[in-house]
Amino acid sequence: MKKSLLAVSLLALAGTAAADPFYLDVGTAYGSVNVGNCATCTGNKDEATILYDSSTTIIDVDNNGIDVGDTVITNGGLGVSLLPGMSNPHPSSAFGSLDSNLITGFNPSSTSNDYGISPDGSWVVSFGFSNLTGVVSGFNGSIPLLSYGPGVINFYVSELGGAQQNFMNVNVDFGGPDGLGTAIFGEVDFTGIGAMLSLGGTDLRNLFHSATHSCNGNDGFYDIWNECGAGSLGNDIMEIFFDGHFDTNVLLSQFAADAGNDGANGDDMYYVSTNHDGSVTFRVPEPGTLAMFGMSLLALGGLSRRRKS
Repeated sequence: MKKSLLAVSLLALAGTAAADPFYLDVGTAYGSVNVGNCATCTGNKDEATILYDSSTTIIDVDNNGIDVGDTVITNGGLGVSLLPGMSNPHPSSAFGSLDSNLITGFNPSSTSNDYGISPDGSWVVSFGFSNLTGVVSGFNGSIPLLSYGPGVINFYVSELGGAQQNFMNVNVDFGGPDGLGTAIFGEVDFTGIGAMLSLGGTDLRNLFHSATHSCNGNDGFYDIWNECGAGSLGNDIMEIFFDGHFDTNVLLSQFAADAGNDGANGDDMYYVSTNHDGSVTFRVPEPGTLAMFGMSLLALGGLSRRRKS
């Protein structure tokens, strides 16, 4: 019960923090007319809209059907693959393809420097995640409510149909139902990602920029992270938070039992493969809000550790 209350508090706390506008600079002026933040930039955006495929397995840990406490494993986005032993209930779906796993656009939609999939657009941002784990936390009628723990979402950019380059990651702290779908919260992270140049010579780690915050005069996400955020040495005063909302209302009846593929402990397994849409925003909280958010995460993690001990 305490863990559930903390989770609800964490969702409420994150929901009270307003999203910060951002813009993207791909380093090349693709549009014939561009009145964005610079010749190679988009205009300011409040959110990104997304589309993605996913495959989810629920492990029935007590062998009595899907209920609260059962383990959840979800793969999604670019490069999504079905878990071992799973069959694809939608064989005509191009799982893992770029056209169904990407940032579809931005709000406001104007001034996007020819953003979109080639040949109609010149560059595109996509994403993917593997083995995001969690539990069934409840039910809303016939819809299982899924809560997620730590994980990583990888973001990729491609120019003119070229290779997908991993330019940014998001470390997922917590995800859970918010009444409309699943809300995911985390922080932008560049650990282990080296410099990579766009076709115009710009470091793609600074593809995203804050329209309201800067560090030492730089507003690129990588520069903020590296100089004033988690990547800096003893100067972790600016975190770039990621807030995602995904349409994940999948009916219990859509999960198919995989009788021929029990889990490691003989547990029954259920799976579903489907597609989703949603939105993504970013924010850099004030120091007080950042401290409250961090304390909530620490408390949530502490309860989880005590429960396992």
